[in-house]
Amino acid sequence: MPTVPSTDELARDLQRVIQERSHQFIFVDDGGAGHHDMGEDVLVQDHVTYTAIILKSQDVPLLNSAHEQWIELAKTDAPMVRELHGTEIINPKKDTPWFRVDMSRRAKMLVIAAKSMLSCISRVLHGHIGKAQYDFLVSPNNPAICKLPAHVQKSLQTHKGGLEHVFHVALGRQVKATGVPTVIVQDEDQYRECLKHQYAADIPIWQGGIVYQPSYAWPGIQAADLFSMALCRLFRIKFKNRTLQPLSPLDLACEEICHLLEGKLFDVLSDP
Repeated sequence: MPTVPSTDELARDLQRVIQERSHQFIFVDDGGAGHHDMGEDVLVQDHVTYTAIILKSQDVPLLNSAHEQWIELAKTDAPMVRELHGTEIINPKKDTPWFRVDMSRRAKMLVIAAKSMLSCISRVLHGHIGKAQYDFLVSPNNPAICKLPAHVQKSLQTHKGGLEHVFHVALGRQVKATGVPTVIVQDEDQYRECLKHQYAADIPIWQGGIVYQPSYAWPGIQAADLFSMALCRLFRIKFKNRTLQPLSPLDLACEEICHLLEGKLFDVLSDP
């Protein structure tokens, strides 16, 4: 188990690897589509998702710059905005920066953000599953699961924990296949451990695990959140199309963002 670095040490080390261009970066965020009565063919209930973006070290400052430019543009409509938060733009609550901004304008700003940052991103990884689907897949394998290490069994107890574990294993395989040393940075919102998952020694993950950081400090995490939110929205769009309901400007924006991902999107649960 590597020693957990202090916040200052972590900041210095992350800045160093960006400057040295010796690593690639993977930014991860989770999301969900909530509880919707849309039918199993459209949306699995209690749906959760993980999305990650992969960048070369030299592209991290470019993405940060694109984010900064977007923030300055967004302040024209929402002067108090400080970060790119997809859910807040989609469904702004009272006293938040986007609350009084017209839906069409919010939709336009989502697409502008996606276009400006996607050019810096090498690949987008995505995985999603619902509770009913997860239970159906896991239940027949309980005897085998009982033989796994305790920390893996704990992760597999819930469908969110199970998806997170599978998603992290997929990230590890991606890194191992490329052989490129990698920093994985994930939103710390729901975590208190700096290093939650350990990888095998032959997988070149920086510090041996995942670095948990606040999303407001990392535009890469915010970008992962944006694409995760847009991909989740596809379920609602599919339901509306099936029931002949009109699509809102936000639906159309998310649909356009998903089209922008073509060629860069990798589904970790269905692709080999």
